[in-house]
Amino acid sequence: MVTRTISLQLEEDISTNMAAAFIRQISVFKSTIRLIAGNQSVNAKSLLGIVSCGLHKGQQVEITIDGPDEAEAVDTLSQFLSPTPLTVTP
Repeated sequence: MVTRTISLQLEEDISTNMAAAFIRQISVFKSTIRLIAGNQSVNAKSLLGIVSCGLHKGQQVEITIDGPDEAEAVDTLSQFLSPTPLTVTP
């Protein structure tokens, strides 16, 4: 399991179109991917889950990935949401 906490560095708050692009990028991974924002923990491959979080620039989120391709998945997600991870927990 890999966990990474990041501060969202997006140009704008996440929209439905941006959430769909995010999901297209991560749907190729076999790992289970959870996104935790505030007190919400959602399936990161779910459009409704991502949109319901109301993600915005500067918000800190935690990504938890568990599966055979978790290392590649966490890097891909981090690059999409923020160029610099704040903490990495193996």
